[in-house]
Amino acid sequence: MNNLKVCFSELDELLKHISTDDWEKIPDNVLFYIRDNKNKDYIWQYDENKTIEEQNIRPETYFLLIYIMYKYVYTDEEKRQVASLITENTKRLHGQI
Repeated sequence: MNNLKVCFSELDELLKHISTDDWEKIPDNVLFYIRDNKNKDYIWQYDENKTIEEQNIRPETYFLLIYIMYKYVYTDEEKRQVASLITENTKRLHGQI
């Protein structure tokens, strides 16, 4: 099973659960690309009783979601927060913290 296609399947389902305001910020061509390239045989269901961190999704799917939110949805302040977290985690990864 193509891992990227599986990630697109999970991502497509996740995006159905964001606010309408956020959904409308994502370009149609991005949403169509995800939907057209997902694995149609792989079914993953969002659990309304769990947070995003508790959902059973692949790490790659989580990163794709963050990228889309960062690129199209987040405010400048939210982008700064994400960039700060990435910098901090990169330093931890390389033993600098």
